[in-house]
Amino acid sequence: MLKARCLLTAFFLMMGIFGTMSDARAEDQTSKQPAKAAVQSRLFLIGGNANTTLDEFARLAGGAKKAAVAIITYAGDKPIELADAVQNAFSAANVRKTFVISADDKKACLPKEANAVYIGGGNESRLMRLMPEGLAKQLANFDGIIGANSAAAMAAPETMISGGLESSVIHAQQLKLADGMDLIRGIIVDSHVGQRGRDARCIASLASVPEAQMVIGLDEDTAVLIDGRNATVFGAGHARVYRKGPGFATNLNSVPRNAVASVQNTLVSYFSHGDKFELPLPVAVAEKTAHGR
Repeated sequence: MLKARCLLTAFFLMMGIFGTMSDARAEDQTSKQPAKAAVQSRLFLIGGNANTTLDEFARLAGGAKKAAVAIITYAGDKPIELADAVQNAFSAANVRKTFVISADDKKACLPKEANAVYIGGGNESRLMRLMPEGLAKQLANFDGIIGANSAAAMAAPETMISGGLESSVIHAQQLKLADGMDLIRGIIVDSHVGQRGRDARCIASLASVPEAQMVIGLDEDTAVLIDGRNATVFGAGHARVYRKGPGFATNLNSVPRNAVASVQNTLVSYFSHGDKFELPLPVAVAEKTAHGR
């Protein structure tokens, strides 16, 4: 009887040990699960009228031998014509494999062989309205490079500029914002900035979006390659970067609609081809870092 009790006790002790080991392994595996990326691993955002920048994107996608580019033209008011023009441009850049995602297909998905995606310009609100949910999820988990031109670059962040404030004066409550593709967080993107005088709009968006730590304003035929937290500038113009400086303040939310508003202590940098800069940490990560966690 005593021997049976000893064997039973030993059995439960062993089960407890194995259970503890299993829990430890499960906890260890859980801790190793990556959190949702704050930025897409590789994004190539273009400020409109892609000429040299499209050639650069083709090179980054693998060039003549390896590039297989899926083309999305939902943002265009004439998507078929836009797709044809983009395919011709890639052909001129020696890209031999392209796949057009039909704007009429509500169950559209990325081809398995595609190692790059290029989203053409047009209207960012139209792009978001027509983007199928399944395709949006694929883009969020795509492990290749995603190129986005003009309106598509603006739609890449979690929050996008959807219009308004086209003048050089900041008027209260004129900036229009909407949900974007959520490929990048903590950042706002604007296009055609130098050509259309959108500096004021970029500064207003920095002041209007609480989670925005940086605004990237792209000139035409100018792009930023975002790889993790690292950004590299390509093209003919400037990538303007707007940040909140010490004592950053605004009265945008306290003055009447359409009144001229103030935004104070904004840091602005102008980057050109070959320059590099670092993206801010996501808010949650920055808070943990500040508290030493």
